[in-house]
Amino acid sequence: MRQPLAWVVAAVLGSLLGVGLWPAPGRAQGLTLAELLRSRGSPAGEHVQAWGREVAQLQRGPRAEEEPLRVDEAVRLAIARFPALQAARQEVEAARARVTLRGAHPNPRLAAKRESGETSDKAEGLEIHQDVELFGQWLIRRSKAAWELEGKEGSFRREVLDLTLEVQKAFFDVLAAETIAEVNRENLTVAEGLLRAAKRRFELGDAPRLEWVRSEVEYTRALQDVLRTQRELADKRAVLHFFLGRDLSTPIQLAEPPPSPLAGQKVEDPQRLARERRPELQEAMAAARASDRQVTLAWMDILPSFSVAYETTRSRASPAQESEQKLTLRASIPIFDFGAIRGQIREARAQRGAAGFRLALVHQRLALEVQEAHLALAEAEKQLESYRGGILAQAEEVLKLTLGGYERGALTFLDVLEAQRSFRVTKSGLALAQRHYRQSAAQLERAIGGAP
Repeated sequence: MRQPLAWVVAAVLGSLLGVGLWPAPGRAQGLTLAELLRSRGSPAGEHVQAWGREVAQLQRGPRAEEEPLRVDEAVRLAIARFPALQAARQEVEAARARVTLRGAHPNPRLAAKRESGETSDKAEGLEIHQDVELFGQWLIRRSKAAWELEGKEGSFRREVLDLTLEVQKAFFDVLAAETIAEVNRENLTVAEGLLRAAKRRFELGDAPRLEWVRSEVEYTRALQDVLRTQRELADKRAVLHFFLGRDLSTPIQLAEPPPSPLAGQKVEDPQRLARERRPELQEAMAAARASDRQVTLAWMDILPSFSVAYETTRSRASPAQESEQKLTLRASIPIFDFGAIRGQIREARAQRGAAGFRLALVHQRLALEVQEAHLALAEAEKQLESYRGGILAQAEEVLKLTLGGYERGALTFLDVLEAQRSFRVTKSGLALAQRHYRQSAAQLERAIGGAP
């Protein structure tokens, strides 16, 4: 069975020191950094001991969840819990209620009157009043409200896509940060072994003091890298918990995501897909249609309005007298316009023109976003492919050979440091390249309105 690189490094360095720096493979858990520092003392000073205790606490951290969280499950949780999306959903319901409200006929009104005073012909009665819209104003209002509902639904879909992209990016950020943190922890283990080896060689007279001092500097730098990457990992996890609606310190374990639906395939005509599926276009088109209906409503203010009233009255002085009943039809039309109607029409026309320009802008922005996302994914795929060519395995092999040469005295301490740094940079670069590729694929999915 192939052993991890840390086992190989420990074996080589242990042979130099004559001691075992790493537990036997049969043990379930190796010594923690705190145990190493406590059992052997900190060769780099008291400040390194303090840092070591902090690193040990960061490494232990909270116990992870038993079931790893999948990226699709994270998206589902965010959609169900994120407050901004809940607010957008309520706005859709409010717009749906406005369709019924705007499309309703005017309500009839009932008025009661009762005269009082010294006169003898005091009367009392009831009146029912109904405004009548003979030119279909209620239909225009309903149509405008329906287009506004269409826009709100598009806005909600846009919020869902945006949230999905943000959750995916946060998920991939955590995965990359976990890998980089692990790389730096391995580097710290190697740096500690090199420090002990350098000290031992100096004490035996096989190496100058400069090598020992340099190894202390490298160990301190490796420890700082561990602290930094652990804090960055905690920050990335907190961002993911923010979208999931969880406490920011909740333990979490992530599952390796499946390949993107766009992996290994060419998206046919992504511009057409974006025009057909992007909710921003639906939102802008609905706003343009609603503004067009508003122009029609503004013009309708110059039309006459009608109302029907039915009234029944009777004299209080002669209750036996028969009630008087009458039906009244009223019509009113504006005679003069002091600017209110003309201003309303101009405003509605200007809003319609602005909505048309916004629609054109959305078309241009969609084309640009699709083009940028497509190019970014192609670049990320080439970058990731360069790492898949075996560069990581080569860097690991170089480190093993360098450690062997250092054991035989054929190579120097600086050669080991350079090989270790090259391996660490390569492995971290692979994690970043995977993150960049996954996020670029998610961005292209967002640009075309979802996975094809």
